[in-house]
Amino acid sequence: MPLYSSLATIVLAFLLIFFNRQRNANSLYLFLMLLFVAIHSLLQASIMNKGPLGIIMFVFNNFSPLYFLIGPMLFFYVRGTLKDNAALTRKDYWHFVPAIIVLANVAPYWFTSTAYKYSVATALISNNNTVKSFDGNWLIPSSVNFVVRGLQMLAYVLVTQFILYRHYPRKLENTLIPKIQEQITFNWLKVLVSCMLIAILGYYASSLILVLADHPEEGFWHTLFVIFNYVCFVPLLIIPLALLTFPQILYGIPALHIHAKKSTMADPVDLKASTNIPMENTEPHSDQDPEVNEDKFEEGLQESAKAVMDYLVQEKPYLDKDFTMDKLAQALNLPRHHVYFCMNKVLKVKFPELRKQLRIQYAKELLEQGKNDTLTIEGIGNQSGFSSRSNFFSAFKSEVGCTPSEYLERVKPNIQN
Repeated sequence: MPLYSSLATIVLAFLLIFFNRQRNANSLYLFLMLLFVAIHSLLQASIMNKGPLGIIMFVFNNFSPLYFLIGPMLFFYVRGTLKDNAALTRKDYWHFVPAIIVLANVAPYWFTSTAYKYSVATALISNNNTVKSFDGNWLIPSSVNFVVRGLQMLAYVLVTQFILYRHYPRKLENTLIPKIQEQITFNWLKVLVSCMLIAILGYYASSLILVLADHPEEGFWHTLFVIFNYVCFVPLLIIPLALLTFPQILYGIPALHIHAKKSTMADPVDLKASTNIPMENTEPHSDQDPEVNEDKFEEGLQESAKAVMDYLVQEKPYLDKDFTMDKLAQALNLPRHHVYFCMNKVLKVKFPELRKQLRIQYAKELLEQGKNDTLTIEGIGNQSGFSSRSNFFSAFKSEVGCTPSEYLERVKPNIQN
């Protein structure tokens, strides 16, 4: 089970970065942390199960520098999520120094023969004390590496715990941050850091057994080694489960930084009224959605939603064939994941769907104004933001229920009048 959970977490980490890399830049740190933890757990599980030998040969000692980045990645992710800023400063590069030192330490081992790596892996399975006697490193013995690594990761976990304590939502007075998402994300960070604390304690205990016990692969010490390793695998079960159960935790905590034209927010945003588009399931309030009701529509998200709709209606950026959510977020000076969260929770419509509907609405207006006298149907589609005739016809028919030509026949009497 630990072996399979480690492999599953590696797959999850790559899926996470593939699908979420554009929504929230901080997910890169979470991806790297999960990946490094999973690789380390894969090695621990293989040693505990006395195989597969190939995994031990491939992972043991080769990836040691990555384990010194687990703590920094956790720190960067938690800090960046709370501050809604994934950027690193010059001082942050000091966090990479331990990993660079270990990189230099293990580099000679990379160039050893496959036969030598095989002998090391075989010896490690038959006698876990090989960790203490292993001499394949340049500067730092492997046993010291184990102990220092555990202390370093523990220090980072405690620091992130302190950061969370200082940031506790009750201590904040910024009412512009949407409290729904803030609470969801904050609870997720607490779970993440707590899981990492449990895992680090389990890892450190198992590492001490390897270093201090005379025969860690036998009897009582081996039983303890197995127990503490299972403790290490807790985050590999809880973290993926949390990500799958509450995907909104990946959005981060949106911070409001609007420099676009603002307007007074007295009522929730009405998407229909903003666009004159007949849309289903776009009401901002719904008795069937417990997350979207009453006072939970807070000023931050409401202001953002109004700014989004005002910009779309007044500037018509969707007429650009290359208009994307990234360009929308950039135009409003909002984080992309804030716009994403705003679309889903306030406007309750996906960005591609809204863009399509706005373009179709514009195309209908052109047809109703008789622009087909000077433009072809394809030209009207181009002016409405569609990249090709087929895309225009397909979108128009799915939205209106007929082709642009058929719609033109319907509205001809009104045009003539």
